[in-house]
Amino acid sequence: MRPLLRILFLGALVFLGLVQHADAAFHIMVIAEVYPGSYANTDAQYVMLQSLSSFQNLLSGHPIVTFNADGTRGPDFGVFTTNPANLASGAHYLMTTGAAQTFFGFTRTDATATGRLPFPSGRICFAPDSFGNFVDCVAYGAYTGSNTGYGTPAASLQRQMALVRTVFSTLIKNNATDFVLGAPNPINSFGDTSPDGDRDGVPNVRDCAPNDSSTYLVPFETANLRLARAAGGTGFTTTINWDDQSLLVGPATVYDLVFGDIAGLHTPVPFSGAACLSSRLPAPTVDDPNPDPGPGRAVYYLSRARNGCGDGTYGNSSLAPDPRDFLDDPATTPCP
Repeated sequence: MRPLLRILFLGALVFLGLVQHADAAFHIMVIAEVYPGSYANTDAQYVMLQSLSSFQNLLSGHPIVTFNADGTRGPDFGVFTTNPANLASGAHYLMTTGAAQTFFGFTRTDATATGRLPFPSGRICFAPDSFGNFVDCVAYGAYTGSNTGYGTPAASLQRQMALVRTVFSTLIKNNATDFVLGAPNPINSFGDTSPDGDRDGVPNVRDCAPNDSSTYLVPFETANLRLARAAGGTGFTTTINWDDQSLLVGPATVYDLVFGDIAGLHTPVPFSGAACLSSRLPAPTVDDPNPDPGPGRAVYYLSRARNGCGDGTYGNSSLAPDPRDFLDDPATTPCP
């Protein structure tokens, strides 16, 4: 019986060794970066893992799971469906949404996410091991659920900034001190990367001014122009404001506002009578100092945004040519 027991014991050791080897093929891994999207493209999200040892590429079937701010389980951010070929220690494995793959200019990624990151507070974890424990987790923001073994939550996620790991350890972990907010620097297992030279959160491939952090996209058409009337010491004041684009396209954005008599819209060149009420406003608001129009008269207002990458438009209609082309043309615009 003793030889048989010895064989069984050795078999058990071999089986245990195989189980441990299987775990070791993906568990010496940390979450390296979390990016929740830009202001203009909130779906451009990714999670990047980094191996801390070689031969950690058996990722197929392993998910990145999410938890809501209160600790309840959310949908998976995504599941790895293949094993990347990169076996090196320090290899990066990138899971992106389709929007992030386009936004960062990647032609390939290690996994495509089907879910979205909890924002601005929550928790994400990579791959439960054979004992039901996650390989690595990061909680952030006002997360109130269990985070045993990972210390205090890191800072809240912010659009156009990545949560970046600066302390790499598989033993002692504290999310609050292991991660900082910084510029995104996604890298996949193939070594493809998408640099952000001016660290404004928009990669060079999508940045119209890659060396200027105050400008990153050409302005959009302005939206939600509205008027407010308030009584003052000398009568009523008319204040015009509209949506700010500084987060969307860059903090160096300025604004123009034109106005005109509605009766002039019936002329052959409808907006040729427009005048510049204010040019290069640092914020999307201005008071109209002009007196109210007389009985039976009305005034229109149109705004546009501008920055170092170009000028937005005063709006477009379905007509061709568009009547507001006169306002957008540098040769005829009232606010050059």
